[in-house]
Amino acid sequence: MRGSIPLFYMFSLSLFHIDPLIENTLILIMCMPVASNSSVYAFMYGEDATLASKAIFLTSVSCVVTIPIVFILHTL
Repeated sequence: MRGSIPLFYMFSLSLFHIDPLIENTLILIMCMPVASNSSVYAFMYGEDATLASKAIFLTSVSCVVTIPIVFILHTL
């Protein structure tokens, strides 16, 4: 599911014919992992900080695969 969001934005941004640098920057931002301070906020507000830490780990590891795939598809 996570990998489909950058692909959706990639195809929707192509409809607007914007500058390629801006388009690539926006797509790259969509591919980035969850912010690491989310676990700090979860801990501060008494929520499940372990779950937030797991989400940070999974999204960081998946970025190694998803970012190159998205940009390979973008160059096609």
